[in-house]
Amino acid sequence: MKIAVSSRGAGLGAWIEPNLSACGFLMIVDDHLKFSAIENKGNATDMINQAIGEGIEALISGTIEDEIIENLKNKGIKIFSAQKGSILELVEMGFAGELPNL
Repeated sequence: MKIAVSSRGAGLGAWIEPNLSACGFLMIVDDHLKFSAIENKGNATDMINQAIGEGIEALISGTIEDEIIENLKNKGIKIFSAQKGSILELVEMGFAGELPNL
C-alpha cells in the first residue's frame, strides 16, 4: 500500500502541511517505508494526478479542494484527515487505520 501525505519537507521526519495546496511536497510512502517526494509546483491537481499515477491508495491531509476530493473518491482512494504530526507517524497511523476519514 502507498499513502501520500501533504508535507512541508521531503523526508519521513518532515511535518505535515495540512493545506494540500500550500504544501511544499507530497510524500509518497509505501508499507516498507520507502518514500519519494513530488514537489508542489503550484498546481495541486497535477501533483495529485502524478501521485495517483504512482499508485497511491490513500491521502493524508487537512484542507483539500472539493474537486480533488471528488477525483480521489471516484478512483477509490481513501482520504484521511490530519492537522499535525510527522510524515512517519502519520503514515504509520494511516496503515494502522488510526486516522479519521475525511
